[in-house]
Amino acid sequence: MGAKGKGGVKLEKSPGKLAVKIMASGPEFKDYLTRIKMIPGRRWNPDNKTWELPDDPDTLMRAVYTLQPNLSPEVMLQVRTAQGAVAEELVNDLPEDGDLLIPWADRMYKFQRACVEVATECPKLLICDDMGLGKTLEAQSAIYEILMRAGKWSGPTDRPKTLVIAANSNLGKWSQEYDKWVGEHLPTAPGAEHHMLPTLIDGKTPAKREKQVEHALAHSRIAVVNWEKLPAERDGKKNMLLDLLRSAGWDAIIADEIHRAKNKDAQQTLGLHSLHAPIQLGLTGTPIMTNPADLWSPLHWMDPITYNSYWKFFNDFAESYAGYEGAPVVIGVRSPDKLRFQIGKQLVRRTKSQVGIELPDKTREFRTFPMKAKQAKMYEEAKKALFMEIKRAVDAGELDFACIEAAWESGDESKLEATMKMIPHGGARYVALRKIAVSPALLGEADDSSIMDAMVEIVKDAPGKQFVIWGWHQGTVELAAHRLRKLKPSVVAEPYHGGIDRARRDELIDRFQSGSIQVLCCTIKAGGVGSDFQNSDTSIFLERSSVWVDNEQAEDRQHRIGQDNAVTVIVLGSEGTVQSGRIEDLNALREGMNTAVFGKAL
Repeated sequence: MGAKGKGGVKLEKSPGKLAVKIMASGPEFKDYLTRIKMIPGRRWNPDNKTWELPDDPDTLMRAVYTLQPNLSPEVMLQVRTAQGAVAEELVNDLPEDGDLLIPWADRMYKFQRACVEVATECPKLLICDDMGLGKTLEAQSAIYEILMRAGKWSGPTDRPKTLVIAANSNLGKWSQEYDKWVGEHLPTAPGAEHHMLPTLIDGKTPAKREKQVEHALAHSRIAVVNWEKLPAERDGKKNMLLDLLRSAGWDAIIADEIHRAKNKDAQQTLGLHSLHAPIQLGLTGTPIMTNPADLWSPLHWMDPITYNSYWKFFNDFAESYAGYEGAPVVIGVRSPDKLRFQIGKQLVRRTKSQVGIELPDKTREFRTFPMKAKQAKMYEEAKKALFMEIKRAVDAGELDFACIEAAWESGDESKLEATMKMIPHGGARYVALRKIAVSPALLGEADDSSIMDAMVEIVKDAPGKQFVIWGWHQGTVELAAHRLRKLKPSVVAEPYHGGIDRARRDELIDRFQSGSIQVLCCTIKAGGVGSDFQNSDTSIFLERSSVWVDNEQAEDRQHRIGQDNAVTVIVLGSEGTVQSGRIEDLNALREGMNTAVFGKAL
């Protein structure tokens, strides 16, 4: 069902068509009727007292924009899918190849050389190639190619100053990539034969981080720092590390996973915007995560004069309408041809299929299981506790129920989770639901879980096969590794998460890639970026992120250049829970909330 709302229009999916029902009366009814009659292909159904529209993407987007309706979960899912397609509007054609001077050019793919060729013409560039196509190599190569053509780099005796900003879990990967591609062309350490790799700025104290920056500038001249070190201010105080980085006079800056800076007002975004160099490269496989305006912040970093106004960019390119409390709801891209033309010279994006890289297929399997009896009972009790928190907040006037209902209705887990956090204790109650759906052990009870049993059986049925197990919470991956180690014969399984120090994480990845670890149990945040798992071809998700792109990135740790086998992604879920992440389950939970708390069903 759609949200009841106050008046307005309800838009639902029916077999082969979209169904529109006007909920308003009086002048408002006449206004909506006029709008409906503007939509081609409309037909009145007197039996259902609804207007029926063709169920195609163009009509859907026109109906959403024209009517600004209350959306059913199924329609919201289709709208989100259409929004996700916006990124594909940015795919552009490049020359087939590039004529490069750098010594390792012949080891690169043609499409990678073509990207570097473009960067020589536009040294402030967004490299947004599909995940797994080698953006790290393209960025490194672009810097040396640009400097080589300018006569500023010819080999180890030249030491251009480069700053790399990356995810914390990805710092070690950048050293490995420099070693692999540029290593023999870097300067050697004084009195030693080995070349100098980038310096990681990961000291625990400000003094240690300052010394690391000084070491980087004096030796390799390459510093790698994580995003969390960039905030313009910390607790109202200036970030001294950022001041030091600003004064270094970099020849080049690489911002890896630059979609982390899409929030124009975030402190680490402001920190990035204060760092500049003659060469600035932003890397992301997901240039648009929610709407076209996600591009503004990276573009502003590279060209603050042209892109000086966020809202001008938003109004030019984001198709939207005013949603709850006036917040804009983006439903697509406005003027895609104009957008492509305006940013075409500053952005490179190619898909795997476009560049001719024939990766093996990737398939997803969704497998759901009923919860164990004690698990189900615990889940129901936790669900009621959450509902009572919602009722208390609504009764106290702390939150409008329409806001909560809209979050459930959307089918968007990230929106739902954010709304729950607006309620006192609501965020903790919601997280408890997700954890119980995986295993009560995550809340200190007995490990009695159908999906944990299923994961173990999948691994047992494939002796010696390597798997990557994914979870959202640290406890989930710890539990998965513990379960597998208890098997007889035991499985070599290791947890991998942000609570493990970086050196240990690098070691775990090396051991997994070499085959000495059979199952690597990763949190999506720690393992979902910067890791290469092409040595295995099967992932098992015990939990999914509420942000779809996190899941895509995790899946593509295996589905990337170098993968020889078809990749299988198995998503395990407990039936009828928020953990399964399925639209029908979220909607069923919303219905239960209304019945249990408010004594009514929709």
